[in-house]
Amino acid sequence: MSRTHQLYAVKFYLDRREFEAERAHLTNPKISHIMPAIDDIVGNEDGLLTSLGQPLPPMVIVEKGESHQWQRRSPADFASTMQIMLHLNERVVDLHAGYVHRDLKPANVITYEARNGWMLIDIGGAAEIGAYLLRALFARS
Repeated sequence: MSRTHQLYAVKFYLDRREFEAERAHLTNPKISHIMPAIDDIVGNEDGLLTSLGQPLPPMVIVEKGESHQWQRRSPADFASTMQIMLHLNERVVDLHAGYVHRDLKPANVITYEARNGWMLIDIGGAAEIGAYLLRALFARS
């Protein structure tokens, strides 16, 4: 993929467990379509990628969108608000086919003006529906 005409965002993970959870979600075909386009997932397990002699932490490189800062530029009118809500509703319905995001907030919603669409980010905390209840039940036994 050519990175010359596209903006990308890189998210570094200091906690390997958080990275592994995010990687599992990002590569899960049941929910990956609700998130930004992924360019690369770099675990750097071998430590070959370095900066100033130190291994870089694991990272995910995704298509860059614009976070909720767009609100400050131009307050949304009713039609725009409804469009945003419909896009997000589609993403949440798709996600809820088996998962719960667990951290829905404006900071975890980004827009892609070129696609006139909205996506969810920070999916690492998502859980399969019922997983929390199962853990709670087993913890009591």
